[in-house]
Amino acid sequence: MSKRPTIRDVSRLAGVSAKTVSRVVNDDPAVASGTAEKVQAAIRELGFYPNQAARSLRVGRDDAIGLVVENIADPFMAELTSGVDEVARERGMFVVVTSSGYAPENERAVVRALANRSVAGLILTPTSGDHSYLGQSPFRFPTVFVDRPPIQHDSDTVLVDNEGGAKLATEHLIKHGHRRIAFVGDRLHVYTTRLRYQGFRASASAAR
Repeated sequence: MSKRPTIRDVSRLAGVSAKTVSRVVNDDPAVASGTAEKVQAAIRELGFYPNQAARSLRVGRDDAIGLVVENIADPFMAELTSGVDEVARERGMFVVVTSSGYAPENERAVVRALANRSVAGLILTPTSGDHSYLGQSPFRFPTVFVDRPPIQHDSDTVLVDNEGGAKLATEHLIKHGHRRIAFVGDRLHVYTTRLRYQGFRASASAAR
């Protein structure tokens, strides 16, 4: 097996210093365009690609987004993962996906594992009842919650209108003459289920 080309191999072929190669790899705009073109040509010829582990140590983070879902096999979570991955790839990032299961105590463990990877940010579908730990080291990185808001932590959150959607669905059935309408959901302490049940009850009560 041939040896993997190094940054020094690129510098020798391009006739520049290893530091210059590093600056080109990291898109330093201060590098002259002619020099950058020589380095890029050497990179293509040698088939060089940066050592991401070493780069993570140098810049203090990985070019990765951590995504924590409850269950990867869940259709909603699978769709979410696909969307996050597509957008991340468009921006030169990759996604590290992990499942916390449905046990709240698992959430902090998987988030800590991602923090140890020095991910650039975190997208989390929460299970824990207390997210104040995210304000402590080593968990201080950009975080976005999906599907449910955090508890005891201030963060951007992406939600759907669960209550409004349930109201509209129930009203639709009522307008079509249905009178025996059942609500099927999870336990009511679950954030999304509670709001959907509230929407169902609101429409059902208004139709009486």
